[in-house]
Amino acid sequence: MINPLSKARTLISTTYSYLSDMSRFWTHSQNGRPLRNADTARAHMLRLSHALEKGMVLPAPRPGFGQDKIKALLGILQETSEKWGVSRVEKISLATIEQLVRYHDAAGLKLPDISAQIDRVKASFPELLIGDEIQAGPLSVSRAGVLATLPSDPDAFFLSRRSVRLFDSREKFDFGCLEHAVRLAQQAPSVCNRQSSKAYIFTKPADIELLLRYQDGNKGFGNTASALVICTSDLSNFYKIGERNQGYIDGGLFAMALVYGFHTLGIGTCMLNWSQAAHTDRKFRNVCRIPPNEVIITMIAVGPLREEYEVAHSPRRDVGEVLVLDDTKLLLSAGPAPKGRS
Repeated sequence: MINPLSKARTLISTTYSYLSDMSRFWTHSQNGRPLRNADTARAHMLRLSHALEKGMVLPAPRPGFGQDKIKALLGILQETSEKWGVSRVEKISLATIEQLVRYHDAAGLKLPDISAQIDRVKASFPELLIGDEIQAGPLSVSRAGVLATLPSDPDAFFLSRRSVRLFDSREKFDFGCLEHAVRLAQQAPSVCNRQSSKAYIFTKPADIELLLRYQDGNKGFGNTASALVICTSDLSNFYKIGERNQGYIDGGLFAMALVYGFHTLGIGTCMLNWSQAAHTDRKFRNVCRIPPNEVIITMIAVGPLREEYEVAHSPRRDVGEVLVLDDTKLLLSAGPAPKGRS
């Protein structure tokens, strides 16, 4: 029989945690105010830029599409550059706009008013033209080129990825692999290319030991890791209630890509879940100053592989329990189309 006091405590903790999650999302997401700060504005710009860019690679785009979005994006670009300076996001937005203007020009549609507005923005903010050239718009890819990059044995590659709890503490760790793996993980898909994820990496043993005190499940091996990654997702990137869980989705995709990035480099990893109640999350943030607009997704222990080591078998469910293919019983007759999105 469940202790009534224990049941009440669980209910209170659950309610408090959900209310904390709601408050964090409400406070830090866009919620109809995309220009409230630099982070929300630039996330909004990435969303608009992505809409323009993907329009150029659709099978049959509408002639002259995107002009209203171009004008809106140019206005936002000017405002953010005035308020917060020019970042890479402003440069991405401008590169996308210019590519779409060229796209329409090639189709015989001239946009002189927009071209003049672009020239005014570039004249006002010459910093937009400084630095690496940013490629935007359609990118031609060949099937042969993609196939040439695939591992010779995909099954072996995926099956060899295991959670490692026996790192080689005697081997000198190449810390250069940290940035390399993060660059690879940046190719993970994210909603509208908003790229909300971040990786905070700690390499000092004392810091790792301190941070792991707040995570359940690393006893006996966590202190042997050469690096500890904390993956987060920035709620500033999300603009409607329907995206209330999107940070965890995008952050999870990034974390998984990061683990496979380390795997391709021959580095061992172990995911350390961050499924904590709000009060533990708050205590952790008192020690590690993760910004309040970011949700913590997971931790990852990272270290060199031993020559020989043991891992858990971790047997998987039967594929028939996971794969549901063309089950028509799941489909209902079409109802009325939704009137709006939330």
